[in-house]
Amino acid sequence: MRVGKWQFTPHAWPTLGMVIMTALFVALAVWQWHRAGEKRVLIAAIHAGERAAPVDVNALARRGKAGSIDLYRHVRLRGRYDAAHQVLLESIVHDSRAGYYVLTPFKLQGTDAWVMVNRGWIPSADDGRRPAQPLDVAAGERVISGLWMHLPQPGLRLGGNAAGSGWPRILLYPTMPALAKILRRPLLGNAVWLDAAARDGYVRDWHPGPEFGPGRHIGYALQWLALALTVVIVWIALNAHRVRDESV
Repeated sequence: MRVGKWQFTPHAWPTLGMVIMTALFVALAVWQWHRAGEKRVLIAAIHAGERAAPVDVNALARRGKAGSIDLYRHVRLRGRYDAAHQVLLESIVHDSRAGYYVLTPFKLQGTDAWVMVNRGWIPSADDGRRPAQPLDVAAGERVISGLWMHLPQPGLRLGGNAAGSGWPRILLYPTMPALAKILRRPLLGNAVWLDAAARDGYVRDWHPGPEFGPGRHIGYALQWLALALTVVIVWIALNAHRVRDESV
């Protein structure tokens, strides 16, 4: 194909490579654009949960509807802690120091259901094998409140936890079904992250939102689109040749 003084003669293999790379970069851009949308929905859900009135978990559990509680909702529960069967979630870092999240079972009054309550972060001892402070908590009935959220999960799960023995049990990113099996109790599907003002807690510097907002994903999408455009421009430049004017 000739356009003015330029002859465009694309070859098969470079053209195929251009199509594949451009399609890949555009697909990655679309994926990042969708991720930005997911982050917007997540942030909106967190803000909505913060503004809404607290949910009475006991009332919903008695009606078998605790599974309908939206994530990031503020919840209220009445019951008692079981201090004898606590779980330490290891490999949690706060202010550059290694430690644990303290997960304590909480029996809901008037039901057979239990909830895992994240009472906060504590540092590990110097040997790195145990907490640096006691995990005492009174067993009396009380009302607690917090955020309804998932347990922390790793970016990549390589295997399950060994069951081990003794209490408190130290585990690395357990799932809720795994905890229910270890505790031999019916646990609700999510955990309560204890309010910062609640008593019998540790360091609770909760940040339920994503590590970064949708803006970064949009930036990534634009970068992938720029790479796709660069590939097309390079392909055109390599296959376009100026034609010598033979009439001169």
